[in-house]
Amino acid sequence: MIPGFGAHYRVYRLTAALARLRDMPAGTIMTVAKAARLLGIKEAAVRTLVSQYAPTTALDRNTISAETLRQVARMAYQALKQW
Repeated sequence: MIPGFGAHYRVYRLTAALARLRDMPAGTIMTVAKAARLLGIKEAAVRTLVSQYAPTTALDRNTISAETLRQVARMAYQALKQW
């Protein structure tokens, strides 16, 4: 299997997204579309991840804070590592 595709690529995207989110200033707010591009997944998948790993108030209208997204991405990364 080519390491650039499949599960390896998803793990790479998550670690890269975690690094970018860590470097963002505190209080950064982004749209769900931007969060989806950052993580390399669809908007519906971002909404599903947030509903699984964060409180329901995390998605305010169509925006999410970078801190919340980082927590959600970290939990998803931990779940992938245990798989």
